[in-house]
Amino acid sequence: MTVAEDGQTPAVQTTQERRKPPRWLALVVLVALLAASAGVAAWLYFTDYEADQQVDTTARQAVLTAATDGAVAILSYTPETLDADFTNAKSRLTGDFLNYYTDFTTRIVTPAAKDKEVRTSAAVVRKAIMRIEPDSAEVLIFLNQNTTSRENPDGAFSASAVKVRLEKHDDTWLIAAFDPQ
Repeated sequence: MTVAEDGQTPAVQTTQERRKPPRWLALVVLVALLAASAGVAAWLYFTDYEADQQVDTTARQAVLTAATDGAVAILSYTPETLDADFTNAKSRLTGDFLNYYTDFTTRIVTPAAKDKEVRTSAAVVRKAIMRIEPDSAEVLIFLNQNTTSRENPDGAFSASAVKVRLEKHDDTWLIAAFDPQ
């Protein structure tokens, strides 16, 4: 124990008193948190909310129509009208998905549809926009599909969900991806 010059024993500081941060530090931390929150809110507004607000009700309806009509066109065909059915579907597609669809229908679907008299019809039962921006969108659709063939005239029924990604080209929404969920 040390003795001060005046002969008194100094008061012993507790560990808590020595480690107590200054009051101004709490204020600095609070201001930093508020600034970070404001920054995150501004970023979300301009990247998510503002992009969504640039799309009006007419565009939303156009996206839903393009996704549903396109899905029905992609999944519906008969052996008698294959060429017209596939031409109709391809007019609603773009990019790599158009290339894939063209190849798939030529190599796989056409021979099977003609040889086995496969007929399919699809109907969209629910749809919802997942994301929409001025030039791109994603729509989740729920479909029912019925497939008949010479071997199975009673048909097979299936229900599925598909995420449809669309791109806007010259004021027309086209399907760029068709992903079963």
